[in-house]
Amino acid sequence: VYDSMEPHVTGIFWNQRQPLFRRPEIRRALTLAINRREMYQVLNLPERTPLFDVIPTMRQLQGAEELPEPLPYDPEQAKRLLGEAGWRDSDGDGLRDRDGKTLRFTAVVWAGWGLENAAVYIQAQLRRVGIQMEIQTLEGSVMNDRFLAGEFEAAIYRIILGNLNDYRLKPIDSDFD
Repeated sequence: VYDSMEPHVTGIFWNQRQPLFRRPEIRRALTLAINRREMYQVLNLPERTPLFDVIPTMRQLQGAEELPEPLPYDPEQAKRLLGEAGWRDSDGDGLRDRDGKTLRFTAVVWAGWGLENAAVYIQAQLRRVGIQMEIQTLEGSVMNDRFLAGEFEAAIYRIILGNLNDYRLKPIDSDFD
C-alpha cells in the first residue's frame, strides 16, 4: 500500500534469513496465495491503490522508473509451487507438511493503522492453500526494534520512504499517527 500524503509502503515482509523464506518459490507461492485487491476492498482502501512486490524507490513511485508488474492472485499456482517444494498435506488435516513439520510461521504486526485486520485477512488466505500463519501483535517500539533487528519470520509493517532512489526505516511511534 502506498500513500502519497505520507510516502510509505505497507506490506508483508518475508524474512529471508529464516529457512522457510530462503527459497524464492516459497515467497512467490505465499504472495500468489493472497488476493491483495480483495484485501484492499476489505480494508476500505482506494481502488487505485497500487500493488508492489518490491520496496519501490521514490523515483519509481513518481513515474521516473518502471515498477515490475505485481504477481497475480493465483492460489492454484501457489499450491503447485508449494507441492513442488515438498510441502503436501500428508495427514489430511488441511495443513501442508514436509519431513514431519507443518508449514507454519508467525507474522508480527504492529497494533495500529488497521494492520491487525490485514493480518487476519492474510491468515485466512494462506489457510486456504494449507499454510498456518500465527499472528503476534506488538506495540510500536517493540515492533520497530524486532523488525530492524530482523527478529521475525514475517512482518506486516510500514516503511516510510526517503529520498529519491532510496528508502529508510523510521521508528513506528504513536507520534506518527
